[in-house]
Amino acid sequence: MRPNLKNCTLGFGGALLLSLVLAGCGGDDQQSAKQQGGGQQQKPPAKAEVMEVEAHDVALSKEYPAQVRSNREVTVMGRVEGVLEARHYREGSMVEKGDKLFTIEQAPYEATVKQN
Repeated sequence: MRPNLKNCTLGFGGALLLSLVLAGCGGDDQQSAKQQGGGQQQKPPAKAEVMEVEAHDVALSKEYPAQVRSNREVTVMGRVEGVLEARHYREGSMVEKGDKLFTIEQAPYEATVKQN
């Protein structure tokens, strides 16, 4: 991911805001102890929970909601009229230039040739 001006500005602004908040929360511990009554004892520190970290493999699912669609679509249209006798390809299969795609009924064309 390439940083852009917007990301840099947001990052700098967030860091500036965080430093101002932390500066406002801090204070002189001796001064606050004097204001609270001077000789009071401080509370003991809170107990921290300790955990061991282990590295392990995580199985990732690579399923994405999508539809697969070709960027190349071909519309097959006949240049002549006739009854289709056979289709010589399967839908979705690859075809090359010059491949036979359909067989059209021959009788009407043979009759037209014989008349001439």
